[in-house]
Amino acid sequence: MAKRLSERYTVVGFDRRAPSHPPPSAECIYVDLTSDPSLRRGLETVRELHGKTLASVLHFAAHYDFSGAPSPLYEEITVGGTRRLLRLLREMDFRVEQFIFSSTMLVHAPTPPRPSHHRGLAAATDLGLSAVQGAHRAGDPAGAW
Repeated sequence: MAKRLSERYTVVGFDRRAPSHPPPSAECIYVDLTSDPSLRRGLETVRELHGKTLASVLHFAAHYDFSGAPSPLYEEITVGGTRRLLRLLREMDFRVEQFIFSSTMLVHAPTPPRPSHHRGLAAATDLGLSAVQGAHRAGDPAGAW
């Protein structure tokens, strides 16, 4: 995604560790979505280098454990990290034209749905449930910027 978008746009990625093959035309800033100070420093860097108007924020960060075991990291990273990112973007007065939150685990099939629903959406995994909750509980899901 970063490689393709960097052909036309300035791309700045947040990651908690180095990507294995970052495209040379994209920047990477190391942040921890579970930490207000870390995320604030990352957003301050973006503002200093590129200003506070962002065409898009593409949010792909989520916890996933292939064991299928319940984990508090779903709430901490997927829900709390999304909430924190949206809150700090607002508090720091960023102008965001679009915010896209994506989780591929919501579209994987076939998986029988578990009785975990949030605002009419069913989730088949803990990641799916945390993604739905993160999208709706982080703030205004309509994205009124």
